[in-house]
Amino acid sequence: GAFVVYGGLTPTGVNNPAIAVDDAVYLKQTYAFNNGEIKQYFDVLGIHASGANNPPETYWPENPGPGPGFFDHASFYFRRAEDLRKVMEEAGDGQKQAWITEFGWTTKNQAQGYEYGEYVSEQQQAEYLVNAFKWAQDKWPWCGVMFLWNLNFSTVSPPSDEKYPWSVLNADYSPRPSYTALKEMPKK
Repeated sequence: GAFVVYGGLTPTGVNNPAIAVDDAVYLKQTYAFNNGEIKQYFDVLGIHASGANNPPETYWPENPGPGPGFFDHASFYFRRAEDLRKVMEEAGDGQKQAWITEFGWTTKNQAQGYEYGEYVSEQQQAEYLVNAFKWAQDKWPWCGVMFLWNLNFSTVSPPSDEKYPWSVLNADYSPRPSYTALKEMPKK
């Protein structure tokens, strides 16, 4: 009676097998293997939908985010999930849900590779998180559960750890604006 969730695909923006395979390409290849045999082994597709420094309603190339940087590839957008959903449908697997098994926005981040967090204020983080839930509720009937990344890594990680500024709580357990906004947003 348990749900089997296909491990959350992380957008890489890279399609070089020596480094990483683009998540949409990987999913297409998985569906193509043995005539789609994979369909019988999972109930829900897991997706990681990170937004970099882009608001949840933006998407490349038709409605790109503000930049600087991290705006010129679909993998830098929350709505990347739509590309993976399209792959599911093209493979004849559209009757299944997709779950966003990790999503969020980092604020200023000391870790290498997360420089875009410098352009996301704590207030923007709050707005983006609430708007992402609303976007999925209004536009993604195929989306089931959404798991926010993360509640409180700030309480157990040093500020130099990449997980720290994604948290919706401060290191002292006080709420960041994102925690308050999520608490107060309308629930279904």
